Amino acid sequence: MPNRILTLPEIMRSTIERYNLISYGDSILVAVSGGPDSMALLHLLSEIRSEWNLKLAAAHVNHGLRGKESDGDAKAAADFCSKLGIELHTKIVDVAGIASRLHLSTQEAARDARSAFLQKTAMEAGAVSIAYAHTRDDLVETILLNILRGSGIEGIAGFPPKDGIRIRPLYEALKSDAYSYCMLQEIAFRIDSSNSDLHYRRNRIRAELLPHLRAYYNQGVEEALLRLAKLAESDNEYMDRMANEKRIFLQTEERDGIWFDRSDLMQEPLSLQRRILRGAIMQVRKSLYGVPFHTVEQALQAAASGKKASYTLPLYMGVSVALIAEPDRVSIKEIRSSTVSIPWERELKIPGVTILERPGLMIEATIMKAGEAPPPESILILTSEFTPPLAARSWRAGDRIRLSFGTRKLQDIFTDAKIPSVKRGEMAIITDGKGIILSVPGVINSSYALPPRPEERFDQLVLALTVREQLSRLSL
Repeated sequence: MPNRILTLPEIMRSTIERYNLISYGDSILVAVSGGPDSMALLHLLSEIRSEWNLKLAAAHVNHGLRGKESDGDAKAAADFCSKLGIELHTKIVDVAGIASRLHLSTQEAARDARSAFLQKTAMEAGAVSIAYAHTRDDLVETILLNILRGSGIEGIAGFPPKDGIRIRPLYEALKSDAYSYCMLQEIAFRIDSSNSDLHYRRNRIRAELLPHLRAYYNQGVEEALLRLAKLAESDNEYMDRMANEKRIFLQTEERDGIWFDRSDLMQEPLSLQRRILRGAIMQVRKSLYGVPFHTVEQALQAAASGKKASYTLPLYMGVSVALIAEPDRVSIKEIRSSTVSIPWERELKIPGVTILERPGLMIEATIMKAGEAPPPESILILTSEFTPPLAARSWRAGDRIRLSFGTRKLQDIFTDAKIPSVKRGEMAIITDGKGIILSVPGVINSSYALPPRPEERFDQLVLALTVREQLSRLSL
């Protein structure tokens, strides 16, 4: 950890140079929440952009959880970016709706939505890095969180200063350093009131557990945890080096991925098997972010028993990857499809016709008055109570649709329908203004939709959607 006499600009510069976070001429997307940490980071990077010839852009996600307060955060970020002459990319996300729909915690849904937007924006902007304002305090909290979750050695090490395209220039700084810097530079920032909400585990760790450990167990608990993380990090690096050497020796590279002889892989210790597979996924996918531990475990269990199994990993930076266990080999393959490579979303014209170039579909929305029957070719009929706007978008890992008997993952529905993984990026997912999935045209409708029976006449306004060039309908 750095000498606390250093100023925040000196700490950041030392961190950048020590971990080689930035190169001359880099294009960087900065995640900006409006809080003191991210505002300080944005200002610090803007101060060195001429020296390093940096191209900076910023991104802000309005999670819509705190009403006017969230809007104020967005405005503060926009005003500051305008003052610094930095382009700001913004998005409003219905985090509460996503959390409810996908059965996630609010923080998980917010994190996933934010990450997806940052990845997509970085790709579109040509950024080589996404800069996060994570500090030493965040690292300590993450270590404790991971310990409480029963994490392995990698989790105990916390997060690194650089992970794929994600960089953390404030990795060795304190939150108090960022706060003081903002006050000194007269940078207006926002305080997120949800940071004091003790319903969130991280907040309880910050407000209750750490002070309790400090008072009753170890005044230097933060330093002790960081030492533990450093020890875990060095052990982890050693194990990774062994696994990488084994992986390079065992793997066979193909145009679209990597494969291992099943028997050769199974002869290695289980800890190395995990790391070999994760290293191969990293090589093909360029990141392990969002890769569930249980997916790797299931693939190894299938390989150990000689069974066949296939798992599609969450999309990352436009790359879709499949982990496949077969009786004779284990493969990590990039799913090559122009329709999967870049996530897409488009609002539907109501009434009117919307052309979806990516899946090659045309969707016509018709509003009918009472007594009128919808067009006989309609695939989705909604009452006037639906929440606008409607949108069509690409499939996302974890998507669920509500049916009469509960909810099901679209991935499972696609599997039952024998729709290949490479074709799933071609599916159009129709959602309402809350992000609720209403239909997968040609595949299935949700229970929110009325049955499309042209002989019926409705006693209220209805919206009918007609999709041309659709797949044959699946009855579930």
